[in-house]
Amino acid sequence: MKLTLFVCSIIAVLLLGRGVNALADDAELKEQFVHAYSFYQEGQYLPAFAELEKFLKMYPNSEFADEATFLQGESLFAQNQLAAAAEKYEYLIRTYKDDRLFDDAYFRLGDTYYHLGEYKKARAAFEKLTTDYPKSRWGVDGYYWLAETLYSLKDYAASISAYQKVIQLDANYQYADFAYYSMAYALF
Repeated sequence: MKLTLFVCSIIAVLLLGRGVNALADDAELKEQFVHAYSFYQEGQYLPAFAELEKFLKMYPNSEFADEATFLQGESLFAQNQLAAAAEKYEYLIRTYKDDRLFDDAYFRLGDTYYHLGEYKKARAAFEKLTTDYPKSRWGVDGYYWLAETLYSLKDYAASISAYQKVIQLDANYQYADFAYYSMAYALF
């Protein structure tokens, strides 16, 4: 009985000690992420990318790894390093299955490819966004940029449908007037 009590005491001490270390590690992880994120918030995209990279090397499987990867993509996009930004968004989509940032990643991936003039890839990203994440905060924007992409691909009939969806979802959308104009232009 005393041996069992002694073994249980040792296990409890080890678990308690591990719990304290885990809490310390958790606080350090959050502190490192906030530190990296602060550079991004301040518009210091080059140091933000570097600090996020450092964070990902230290904590590759942390609860913030997906967001750190996404912010790396955003930092690259802000620096007009569009191809590298697209790689980060694609990496996030490949690596973090069913992630909470997928709708953001697909929107930004489509936006990035659109700015690169890679309209077929932009179309695929915007279609994935509007099909798989219809209630996303990017819903109307996704359809608008899908329409713009389709228009750039000279798929006028499909672009008209996407512009109509924009107006159907939000007639007061910031680009609704452009959607009406582009629909009329696509008819001629």
